[in-house]
Amino acid sequence: MGEINWAAYLAVVAAAYLVPGPDFAVVLRAATTSFRTGMIAAAGAQTGLCVHAGLAVVGLSALLARSPGLLTAIQAAGGIYLVVLGARAVHAARARPPWTQEPATDRKGAFLQGLLTNLLNPKVVLFFVSILPPFITAGADTTSQLVALGTVDVIAGFLPWTIVALAGARMARWMKTPRIRQRWDITTGLLLGVIGLVVLTLALLAWS
Repeated sequence: MGEINWAAYLAVVAAAYLVPGPDFAVVLRAATTSFRTGMIAAAGAQTGLCVHAGLAVVGLSALLARSPGLLTAIQAAGGIYLVVLGARAVHAARARPPWTQEPATDRKGAFLQGLLTNLLNPKVVLFFVSILPPFITAGADTTSQLVALGTVDVIAGFLPWTIVALAGARMARWMKTPRIRQRWDITTGLLLGVIGLVVLTLALLAWS
């Protein structure tokens, strides 16, 4: 394996995680139910990242990047998913009995939300296509370098997600009354829906 500039690569990875996106919203929302639920959502997101890394290793990410129509379709699907996710969150919050302080903990659902949100994010595909190549040493085994870079990305991501989950769990302490909890769940559900509508609109504009 060639010499990889790990310091520069980790700096780029850290910058990518610092920019809030759909994954951030899903993990933070799950963490306000419990720290463990937030980390399960994060594990789902990182599992999706493993899939993207695997696609990069076998060369499919580059193929997807050269297929704008397919990337746009993935983007549209991701937007629709976020809209549905947000709508369901708002409906669940409004339908919850007023005397119920906490929403039901759905750890399997949290994992799937993290997984699907990451898988349907075309920006992750472009990250592996545009960011990884500059860190690959020419003349060395490309596959092993891609595996190493992808593995470090997945593992390193758990640090910022842990911070997000801790922040979400701390925020949950402020939601001791049913009304505050309901407003939070409705607000975050609407936020997911808005993000989804923006993503979907951009996809439709790309098709037009």
